[in-house]
Amino acid sequence: MGKRRWILWQGMIAPSVERFIVSATDGRFELSGLILRAHEEAPYVVRYVIQVDERWRTRSVEVEVEEAVDGTAM
Repeated sequence: MGKRRWILWQGMIAPSVERFIVSATDGRFELSGLILRAHEEAPYVVRYVIQVDERWRTRSVEVEVEEAVDGTAM
């Protein structure tokens, strides 16, 4: 496993928090995160993973949104 750094911050406009992680291995980078937000109608969770190469070109993106209304994930 290569280097790994993370950042945690709180939203200023709406009640939310995000954890962002950058991992580097063999010239490639993975950017991943988790967002928790309290929305007016229902809270939700967003998980994401972005793979980029050594020149920071996007190779893949995965996003999952989970809403608390019915517990479904998209």
